[in-house]
Amino acid sequence: LAAELAAFAYDNSLYFSVVTFTTLGYGDSSPTGGLARLLASAEAVSDAFFAALFVFTLGRRVTR
Repeated sequence: LAAELAAFAYDNSLYFSVVTFTTLGYGDSSPTGGLARLLASAEAVSDAFFAALFVFTLGRRVTR
């Protein structure tokens, strides 16, 4: 487990998250394996929810 954590690339994970959040989807990286695909799908759904929440909150503050 320690070797896997040492080899884990946080910069690639951040890049993947940003590309997923912004829905750019370059296609140069994709999750492999069932758990990775499940987590990536959950991230995409939660990103859409938080983006909608941000727009809703901003709209309420502007209209006050």
